[in-house]
Amino acid sequence: MSAKLRLMDALFGNEEREHVNLKFFRGSASDVSEEDLCEQSASAIFQVDSGLVERRTSFGDMQAKQTEVAKIISAA
Repeated sequence: MSAKLRLMDALFGNEEREHVNLKFFRGSASDVSEEDLCEQSASAIFQVDSGLVERRTSFGDMQAKQTEVAKIISAA
């Protein structure tokens, strides 16, 4: 089974799964292949589902102040 099919199964194979806020971060690589993204995403979902890592309901930067990109560009 391809990584893309494993990801689709991980995301949509369980009808009781609720997707509220799913974020993907590219990391430090300048180019991420579709295969790598799918493989790592499916692995992360498996780790959460199997209890290998703790399920979180918020992100660590949740309290950080947000700034509009337009304001950042205009200040440069």
